[in-house]
Amino acid sequence: MLTKAMAELLLQQFAAYIQFINSLRSKETKIHYTNWLSDFLHYINTSCDGLLNFDVNQLQQKIINYVIDTRDNRELSPNTMRSHISAIQTFLVINNLEDQAFGLWC
Repeated sequence: MLTKAMAELLLQQFAAYIQFINSLRSKETKIHYTNWLSDFLHYINTSCDGLLNFDVNQLQQKIINYVIDTRDNRELSPNTMRSHISAIQTFLVINNLEDQAFGLWC
């Protein structure tokens, strides 16, 4: 099983992640967003760069499934779920995919 430090080291290998993390100012935000993005990537079994290769419909469905899973199986509060989604959305905004993935249903 990957530790959080190992997961962050793996993420740092991807240009999309470097762009994402450098866009964040707060150290705490960087830590939380890295954890939440890593959780999503683990859930959909892909890398940062792999996430950018999904077509819009696939990406939207993966985000929807993740939201449903976090709500139903992990019993996270709505505010915690919003925080997780905010990390994903920020990653997509920085990498110019947010309008495609979130624009139709957020």
